[in-house]
Amino acid sequence: EADEQPPLSPQEPSCNGEDKRKEEDQNEGEEGEDELRPMCGRYEPENAAFFLMRRKGKSLSSGGFGIVLPRTVTVAADENGDNGNGEKTTTSEDYLRLEEALFLMERGVLELQNQDGAEMPPQQVYNLLNSTEAGMALPVYLAYAHLRQQGFRVVRHSPERRKVLHEMVTFQEATTTSGNEELDELTNNHIVNRKDQWTDLKLALREASVKAVPHYANSTLTEPESPLLLAWDAYPPDQTFSRSAPGLPSFSVLVTSYNQGTINFTQVTQCIQENDPVPIKIATVSDSGIVVLFGVVSEGVPPMNQASS
Repeated sequence: EADEQPPLSPQEPSCNGEDKRKEEDQNEGEEGEDELRPMCGRYEPENAAFFLMRRKGKSLSSGGFGIVLPRTVTVAADENGDNGNGEKTTTSEDYLRLEEALFLMERGVLELQNQDGAEMPPQQVYNLLNSTEAGMALPVYLAYAHLRQQGFRVVRHSPERRKVLHEMVTFQEATTTSGNEELDELTNNHIVNRKDQWTDLKLALREASVKAVPHYANSTLTEPESPLLLAWDAYPPDQTFSRSAPGLPSFSVLVTSYNQGTINFTQVTQCIQENDPVPIKIATVSDSGIVVLFGVVSEGVPPMNQASS
């Protein structure tokens, strides 16, 4: 005679199909909620950037492109006490600059935390603009956000970074224009040397990008003889952007404001010449945050006594 099975108590889960379906639906709901969660970055003052703790696919294409920095982490031991034992290891990780993180936060695709892991309210993030390690003038950020809203890919400008970009372009042109016969005569050592040179240029670009600081254009009222400082390099929206080898930008941006002193014509001309062959645009920012871009060229001033046609 078969033993009679005791009835299930209210606390015990049943194993019938209905409960399995409920459990599957719950798991799917949790996975869906996780997919809807935005990216997350934690601020690290020593790097003046946000470490990307959580990222989703190509979400960065909607705002920032970040930088790569070394990060030392402690390897935790597994359940058996192996494969870790508290040892430290250094890896290369993606970070977002302040302007990138702020732009993505404003669009609701990035959550930000302070160094202790607590959520950063928007005002605290904006206060970083005034900080020593990560700060920049508000008009400089507004010019960045304006360009990003237009779809441009925007990165920090620096003379060191521009120098490396020129070297990379020259290297690529020399490689492309080499004839087939010359390439056939190259030994394996020459090919390896070219690859090593290209790798060195990529590393140099990474280091220059990390050190780049977006500057606010100097006023002629305070420093009339000082050179104008560029803030941003902009790449067109329809260009395939590569962080490790982006090529020369479409234009560079000099940021000033309406209430700032008039920029000296000689300074602008010098800035255009030094940035050649990349053109310059001047971004003027009003007190209300409106940004207007002006294209400038160095064509000289027509003589006043030129005969009219």
